[in-house]
Amino acid sequence: MNEGETKKKRISVVMVGNVHRDHGPPVMLLQLIKQLVKMGCNVVYCDEMTPDITLPLKIIFDTTNTQDSEEYRHLCHTDKEHAKPYFRLDDLEMINSVAKSRTRYDLIIGINAHTAEKTLCQYLFQTKIPYQGLEPPAAEWEEMQARFHEGHAVAEFEQQRAPYMAATLVEKVFPDLKENTIVICNIGVLHSHRVAANVLEQHAQAQDPSCNIKAIPLVCFSNYIDEEERTLLLNEIQEMRKSDPVVIAKRYSTLPTVQATALKETKDGNSFESEDFCKAFQEAAMFAKPPKMYFIPTTDKELITRQNGKVLQAKNGGLYASFRSCDLTAEKRKALGIERKQLTLDKNGAEKLELLRTRKEFIVIEETCIPHKFLVTFPPEQLDFVTKVASKEWRELLAKDTTQTKLKGPDSP
Repeated sequence: MNEGETKKKRISVVMVGNVHRDHGPPVMLLQLIKQLVKMGCNVVYCDEMTPDITLPLKIIFDTTNTQDSEEYRHLCHTDKEHAKPYFRLDDLEMINSVAKSRTRYDLIIGINAHTAEKTLCQYLFQTKIPYQGLEPPAAEWEEMQARFHEGHAVAEFEQQRAPYMAATLVEKVFPDLKENTIVICNIGVLHSHRVAANVLEQHAQAQDPSCNIKAIPLVCFSNYIDEEERTLLLNEIQEMRKSDPVVIAKRYSTLPTVQATALKETKDGNSFESEDFCKAFQEAAMFAKPPKMYFIPTTDKELITRQNGKVLQAKNGGLYASFRSCDLTAEKRKALGIERKQLTLDKNGAEKLELLRTRKEFIVIEETCIPHKFLVTFPPEQLDFVTKVASKEWRELLAKDTTQTKLKGPDSP
């Protein structure tokens, strides 16, 4: 990687493809966006709306759609302590027996999604997270829909939408973004890979020298979307690809394969969980992160330069150098003489983090999108300490005198 590449800002774009009546994705998105903000990431939120729609209007829209379905509210799961706004999986059999058509079934289940979307948009609005609708302006959008209803094939209609959404991102969203930004696109399940491929192609054609783009398309289903429908949608994604231009088809080879990311409802019915979903956002966050300072146990400045790092200062018998976290591959860490572990710090996590921070001159701690998991990078001399902090022995370290727990550097006696 040349010096010019290392200086470019990096932008991650996560295409969260989902079934719009599925409330699992917006619930998980709210969790992940809160975590990204906590990690210090900049977030931009986009979805399938025309550019004249604002977050306050979206909140009204979701409120109205929920109220329109109030006649089904009595089917919603409730208990004495909490009036839960979502239907539970246990209720689906009853709902299906009440609904006399697929349309009504979708309407009933859609209450969950509108409630979740409203909650998500309220958070975005309150925290002043930038929002962008990706569809054409209202008049142009209506014209596209009219042509579709006149008999044009679904594939042709959808093929027009993907390049437009990609163009909105490339031309309107990307130019003003800061470093360390994750753009989240909440879009239909059929669009995620196609829009991602169009984004990569259009960004390449624009020859924008200011940033590198990483596109991560997801196909998300909670357990409210049955297996039969999942299979049909995954097959349709593959079928629709056949009509894509050659340049877009080539871009697919650079993207992850189309596979379902499962979101599982938690036992309390108030949330969802998915390690794969969190890992995708962790990949996005790592790519977008700006360079960070690490202690490298060497005095060889040329080694740092060869590994695309920047020497900041000599101290504690080694060098402090700047690297992007995601560039510190296993091979590069070996060359630099540093190690990295992913620690799970759930029980007594706060106390363990404080222990690690007593050696912050040598140990770099990075929060991740995966609950209770942290990336810890350190020189080999700290391996025993890090291992003990993550084990049952951490209390022994905590009990020691403060002067004993502070690190003696490589140049100390």
